[in-house]
This record gives sequence, structure tokens and C-alpha cells, in this order.
Amino acid sequence: MYHVAVQALLRTASRLVFAFLIFFLSAAFAQTAVLPFQSEVAPDASGRLSFEGRSWWPRAKALKEGESLKVDARGDRSANAIVKRDGGDIVEAIDETGTASDPWNQVSTIYLVSYKGTGVVDRMVAYYDTDHDGKADEMEIRYYESGVLRYGLFGENFDGNGIPVFELRHWEYFEGGTRNYRKGNALIYYNKYDAATRSWMAWGECPFAFSDATHRGTSDSVVRLSVVPEKSLTGDDPDFANNLDGYRSSVSPSPADMVVGNVRLSYRLEPSAQSTHFTFGFTMFGDAPAAGAMTAHTLPLRPPPQTVYRPERERALQVALAYPAQQTGFTWDETGQVDRWEGQFWTWDRRPIQNTGGPTQRWNLRHEYSDKASESRQLYYSPLDRRIHLFGAVESWIEVGHLVNDRKDLEIRAWDADHDGFLDTWEVFEGGNAQQARTFTVSGAQNQMLALDREALGKLYFEEVLPKVISEDESLIGKLRSFAEDRTAESYLRAATNEPSPERKRLLLDSSREVYFLRAMKAARERNATRDLPGRPFVSEPGRRTSPTTSEWMRHPRYSYWRWREVKKQHSSEESVRYWDCEVRIRKIEQAYGSGDFAAVEADLAPLFAALPPPVRHSSVSLWLLVGMVLAVAYLLFSLRRPSRV
Repeated sequence: MYHVAVQALLRTASRLVFAFLIFFLSAAFAQTAVLPFQSEVAPDASGRLSFEGRSWWPRAKALKEGESLKVDARGDRSANAIVKRDGGDIVEAIDETGTASDPWNQVSTIYLVSYKGTGVVDRMVAYYDTDHDGKADEMEIRYYESGVLRYGLFGENFDGNGIPVFELRHWEYFEGGTRNYRKGNALIYYNKYDAATRSWMAWGECPFAFSDATHRGTSDSVVRLSVVPEKSLTGDDPDFANNLDGYRSSVSPSPADMVVGNVRLSYRLEPSAQSTHFTFGFTMFGDAPAAGAMTAHTLPLRPPPQTVYRPERERALQVALAYPAQQTGFTWDETGQVDRWEGQFWTWDRRPIQNTGGPTQRWNLRHEYSDKASESRQLYYSPLDRRIHLFGAVESWIEVGHLVNDRKDLEIRAWDADHDGFLDTWEVFEGGNAQQARTFTVSGAQNQMLALDREALGKLYFEEVLPKVISEDESLIGKLRSFAEDRTAESYLRAATNEPSPERKRLLLDSSREVYFLRAMKAARERNATRDLPGRPFVSEPGRRTSPTTSEWMRHPRYSYWRWREVKKQHSSEESVRYWDCEVRIRKIEQAYGSGDFAAVEADLAPLFAALPPPVRHSSVSLWLLVGMVLAVAYLLFSLRRPSRV
């Protein structure tokens, strides 16, 4: 039995070794597969590529604008490539299959570009039809510096529609173009060329992974990994992944030294098929080894080196969901109008997170920050502010402004005071005022943990939360306007009236409601304060009434005139009871408002204001000027009518 077991073990081991050898040899062959046109497209040992020394180069240099010539790029003595002077540049178009009738069709063609026709290759653009259906599935742009290959930008379109991933301008990726395929199911990623090993390595933004689970032509989620050298995390550049100096450098670190220093994961919740807007996003910082996330991807038609490194598209999402984050930023676009294909960015203000990218948006984005280590992304719904939050966030802020004017109108901050993972303390600031306009803490809120399910979150937010919040806002604002006035609040309300976006409408109404509430509570306290008279006798005496002093009458003539017999009382027990009762009512309303019980606020507003003394109408300077002018005119007329004495 022993010998049988040993023989079986040896047979198993031999099969494993044989399988490994087959895999290794296959990978090596794929990496080094010789192309029929390889001599035309392959960089030399130093990474250099040039037209100089080719038999057709003297004729190409003599070409005039728009002229072209056919050349042999495959070594079979046939005219299978075209060299053309285009915009002053010399462009060589090489058909990968040898059968294409049109080498400019952007399907199975490689383009080598020498800017201004110097002979040095500056760019290489290639289109690959991997499934041989006559449509391009992959694309790449190689960037040469002084003729030496430095880095490449690669794109994969998984939707089979043949749309090129990158729009070009002067043979470069045109990021601002409208025809880039940065949606649906696609991958975009960078690799850096290592001349020492003559191979690619994952670098920078690697990848952007787009997923369209609903097959609506847009993307439901986008993942972006930042692959950087580990030592850069403690360097001077906080955004190393987006610094082109690293891409262009002739020095390459070891792939073993590369880490995933930042992960962005964004989701789109809006049900509209036309929307490309991502509702919220996570931005995470860490130092997980990049090798664990990368997969080798080899194309036999690709010019050497033929193997690039990036995560599989589905794998990128898994990496983002389980990324060991040391810091996490959560961004929610409250207007629904920060329309960026990259997803929702974090910010470089207040709590910077390395390799966030940019430029970032400041206004009307809710930012939530956690400095706690986490290996999962968790959300919850708060009944206090009717919003979805990052579980574990210790602080949050949103600056509201530049919606109806050119200034900041509100800032709302939130904190996790008891460190249980839920926000429980809110602070409201107006404009640039450093003093809080309102603050409240609510403990024991019935927060609801949510699964990170895009479809369920979208249904909850757009079908339940937004319609309910908009209705509640409109109802409460209608009540508050009876007791308070404010131009800014009115501007937000007018802007919300015809706003088609439910997200933006909600923010406009929320802002209007908040300002109206602040004004209503301020008015209530000011009116109630007329009962609380400091500076009177230390001992209150019930029932005593006094006439107004001269200074009081001068300040409030109309008030004193109409209520001459019921002018301000001394600090009597009767008035102090009424004063304190109204203060308690105001406090109760503020607590109900802070806890999200708007129905209670509406019910208590009218009784409160009915119990308050009428508003004090202060005389203005203009009124006194008018009175003075009337008296002066009357005196002048009286003087003119008075008979003169002779």
C-alpha cells in the first residue's frame, strides 16, 4: 500500500510539473510571439523607436501635405502599409491582418506617428479586433519621450459595439472629448514601460473599471485604483498617481514595491437611463500590495511587450469592496449635477486623502470622513436628516452655496459624539458666520443599516426618501412662511418650484426650510424676550404696571402709543411664567425639528406664536427724518402766515 501511495503521489506530482511547464511555455510564447510586422513596431533594447534607417524613410521625408506612399511592413514584398504626411506629421498605418482594404478604418490597424516628420516616433496608436467580428475591442496609445517608450494608455470595450475607447486629438488621448467610451462595460488603465526588463508594469490609474449591470448604455459603478510606489506614500507629492513626471521617468521601481495607494468606488442610483451621473462614492487610502490585484493580459497582435497588467473588470469591483482602507472618505452629490465619468471625488480641503485626483468640487457635496481601519464598505439610513451615510464616519460637512447666488449660504456639520459609528450631533452655520446658528444632539436614533446593493439603494432613495422629503419640506415651509421672512430662503424656494431634478429640488427645499426655521426661531425668541426685562428691581412684584420711560418711548413710539395702558411690566411672576413657558415651547420645537419630527413642529408653531407678545416695530431713522421734515415745513408755514410787527 505504501508503494502504491508513493507511485500515485509521484504520478500526481509529474502531472503538476508538466502542467506548470505547459503554462509557463504558453505564457512565454504569448509574451514573445513574433509578429509579421514586428520590425516596424517593436522598440529596441533601450525602448527607442524611429523611422530612420528604413528603406522608405527618404521618400517619406519628401512627401508633401496629404501625399502618401505604400510600403512593405511585413517583409513579404507586398505593399501592406501606408506612410502619409498628415498635418505636418509623418504617419505610418500598418494593417495587422494583412487583409484590410482600408488601413484608416480604426479596427485592426497600428499607427506610428512622428511629430513634424522628424523621424523619431512620438506616439503609437493601435486598434485590436480580438474576436474577429470587424469591430475594434481594444485600443492603446503609447507615449514616447524623445523617441523612447515611457508609458502606455490602454482601453478595453466589452460591449461589442466597436466604439473606440479613446477619442484622439493630434494622436493623443483627448480627455475632454465627447466620444470617449468611458461608460458601459469597459476598462481604462495605464502601464509604465520598464526598459531594464523590457516589460510593462501597472502604474498610476490602473484601472478605471466601468460596469453596466442594467445594460442601459451607461455605467452603474466605476472603480479607480491608484498604483504607486510604496515610498511615494511618505513622499512630498500627495497626488503621485496623477503626476506625469512619474510616468515619463526613465527610472522604474520594482513591481514588488508597488501598492494600491488609493481606491475610488462610485455608484449611480438615478433610475434614468440617460444619466451618467454617479450619486455617491467612496475614496480610500491604504497600502495593499498591487500584485494581488493585478492580472496579466496578453494580446498576440500587440507590439512587444505584448503583456500588460491590470485587474479583470469584475475583479476590480471586488478589490474595491474588500480594500483594507486606513482612511475612508464618502462623498454624496446633493444636487445630482456633478456629472463626471470618473465618479465622485473626495476633496483636497480639510481632510486630504492621498492620490484623490482632481480637480475636486467644493460646493453642495456632502463629505463624510473616517480615520478608522476598515475592510468593507457599510452604509446606513438616518431618520434624523433622511440621508444615507457612511457607517463609521466620525465627521461630516456640506457647504451649500452658489445655487441661487454667488455666495455660501449654509454649512451643515455632523459628528459622531458617542463613537458608535453613527452621526448624532449636527451644527448649522450661516454664510461665513463662525458662530453656530443651531446645534443639536440626538441619541438613540433608529438608524437602519443598508446593504451595498445599487438597485435597492436606488429604489429606497428615489422612490421613497426623495418624494417623502420633498413633500415634508413643502408642507413645513408653508407653515414657517407665516411666521418668518427671508430673501435667501425665498430665493431657494422659487428655484425649487420648477426644478426637474429631484436631488437638486430636495437640496433647494432643505436649504429654504433651514433658513426659514432659523428666522422663525429667532423671531420667536426676540418677541418672547420683551417679557424678560433685566435691570428692574431685584424682587419681582406681581401686578405692578409702570409707564414707559422717555428712552423707551423714543425707541418704540408706536408700540408705546397703542399699548399705553399695557406697556412693559416689571419682572412680575406672571410675565416670567409666560416668558418661560414660551422658552420651553421653543425648545420643544427645536428638539422636534432636530429629530426630524416635522409634523410636531407644524403642530406647535401656531400655538407658540399665538402665545407670544406682538412683534416690536422699531422706528426707523427715515421715519424720524420724515417727522422732522414735517415739523420743519409746518413751522415755516406758520412763520409765513404770522403777521409781521411794524
